[in-house]
Amino acid sequence: MLHPEVQAKAQHELDQVLGRGPRRLPEFSDQSSLPYVTAVVREVLRWRPATPTGVPHLAGADDIYEGYRIPKGAFVIGNAW
Repeated sequence: MLHPEVQAKAQHELDQVLGRGPRRLPEFSDQSSLPYVTAVVREVLRWRPATPTGVPHLAGADDIYEGYRIPKGAFVIGNAW
């Protein structure tokens, strides 16, 4: 909404690859033909990740990280922001 020129360029790329009129949805096989749309999606996810706290992991061994002890079996959740 803040950058209509980006939206217009992405729409143009989609129209070129998917055609106009009755449209189909993009498929993974279209990704190599949609470099601008792919870049826009990656930037949006970088700017506002869908999961800002990341995916939980389980510590497989005792560890020390920046002075903090992380015991084996502890849940570790990275901050994507």
